[in-house]
Amino acid sequence: MSNRTIEAILRLSAKLGSMGAFGQLSSKLNQVNQKALAFNRTQTMMARTSALAMNAMRGVIGYQVVRGAGALVTNFAGAERRLNRIAINADAGKDKLAEMFRTVDRAALDYSMTQDGITDGLEALVASGRSVDEALSFLPSVAATAQAAGAEIADIATTADAIGSSFKFTGDNMQRAFDILVTSGKQGKFELKDMAQYLPSLAPAMAALGYEGEKGLGKLASMLQTVRLQTGDASSAATNLQNVLQKMESNETAKSFSKFGINLRKEMAEARKEGRDLLDVFIELTERALKGDLSKIPQLFTDAQFMQGMRALLQGRDAMEGFQEALENVDGATMRDLGRVLADNQSKIDRMAASWERMKRSIGSGIAGPATGAMDFVSSNMDKAQFINAQLDKEGMGWWEKRMWWARNGFDNRDQGLKAFQGGWRSPEGLIAAK
Repeated sequence: MSNRTIEAILRLSAKLGSMGAFGQLSSKLNQVNQKALAFNRTQTMMARTSALAMNAMRGVIGYQVVRGAGALVTNFAGAERRLNRIAINADAGKDKLAEMFRTVDRAALDYSMTQDGITDGLEALVASGRSVDEALSFLPSVAATAQAAGAEIADIATTADAIGSSFKFTGDNMQRAFDILVTSGKQGKFELKDMAQYLPSLAPAMAALGYEGEKGLGKLASMLQTVRLQTGDASSAATNLQNVLQKMESNETAKSFSKFGINLRKEMAEARKEGRDLLDVFIELTERALKGDLSKIPQLFTDAQFMQGMRALLQGRDAMEGFQEALENVDGATMRDLGRVLADNQSKIDRMAASWERMKRSIGSGIAGPATGAMDFVSSNMDKAQFINAQLDKEGMGWWEKRMWWARNGFDNRDQGLKAFQGGWRSPEGLIAAK
């Protein structure tokens, strides 16, 4: 034993005591070793936990990305499906979809409305019988008026169709028509929302009497305001005026006038020939028959609603003429109201929402095609793999043999297709491989 070894032993003995110190030293070294092993295990577990956490985070983030992309695709697909159905109802081709999307998005942004709301208006116009081109030309005016008046866009759309058909308004001058209605709605108790509800049924009756254009629409709106002055609600006013329009030249009315010495049919025929305002002529003939005595109205008009409507027109004739004069210069009424609405904070929020919705749909349209193709590819290969494994099981292969088969044929589409075909898979690839 060397001197240095002996010296080390002696020093250890002095430090730890007797020669039994070697046993204590061995024990302490074992403790150090155990602590080192425990520390290593702890570090390994921490590393593994960290890796698992990172993987989990990747999974969560990946899931959220996929979920978000799925929502975008669903949003676009839902909008596309709805517009596609509208195009089908209007007998229009798919080539119209892009223009429909552009018009809906533009109107939503310009008038601080939702795309769904604008689409409601488009849908109502097409449901009324308008072509896609006509509906799209009406849509900006419809949206502007609905937003300015706080009315339901579907009701305004139905009104646009009615006045377009009955009074010969087109998309180019539809805003002028709505200016008349918006202004008239402020003149009295028969508001724009009431006109939107009742004009579709009244407009054809006015058209049957020869009224059209701005003059005809202004006449109808003024008469509604006049009758509303003496009725309890808008519904009664509309019903009373409807009875006047429908029954003013009926056989019963003609007989009643004949009792007062007036040949109603002859007078109305001459008025038509001369191009006079038929309603004004009828009111004048009524005044001539009554000679200022309104108590005789029940003798001339036996129908209660007809009588109430005529009484209101007779007593409010000056008011009606005032309403009509005020409607002769109404340019920009809707846009002025719209400007005030669009200047508020709610409109800024709505416009931002419309921009966000448009962006989502744009992204969704870009994702839809590639994502669907990728998912179809993955689904197809998963199906094929199931049939391959089923066939390998039939052939009696165990777990290891199947792994070896996949290792040999993992990139061979022909062998995979043939094996899947043998397992019952019927697809173009499988049929080609079988041949």
